[in-house]
Amino acid sequence: MFSLIKLGIIALLLTAIGWLSYKAGQDSLRADMAEAVRVATIKAREEEQVKQEKVNAIAQQQHSDLQTINAQLVNDVKRLHNRSNKRHLPKDNKTTCKSATGANLSRPDAEFFIREAARADTIRTALKACYAYADEISRPKK
Repeated sequence: MFSLIKLGIIALLLTAIGWLSYKAGQDSLRADMAEAVRVATIKAREEEQVKQEKVNAIAQQQHSDLQTINAQLVNDVKRLHNRSNKRHLPKDNKTTCKSATGANLSRPDAEFFIREAARADTIRTALKACYAYADEISRPKK
């Protein structure tokens, strides 16, 4: 009977030791996982900040380009005030035109083309920024 009690106590102790070892391992695993998540979060935030800085630089460059385009548009439209409002068409055949510079265009026609060129430049600038943004976002991690 005494050996049965000893055997029961030994079994109970081994069970307790096994359970405590299991809990200690589980706690250690949780701590390791928490540390891994913390490190991954810090790394992701750093990468996000770097990418955001680059995206902000792209947006700033686009804004600067648009300001240049708009300033050039204002200057070009101001220069048109010296032109006549009427079209200067030669009385003879239209094929006698010696150049295609637009120097003979009337003010409304020239203004239309200047505004269209500015609109095209605005779209080009937006497309350039869009491509740069997409390239930056899709660039693989280093």
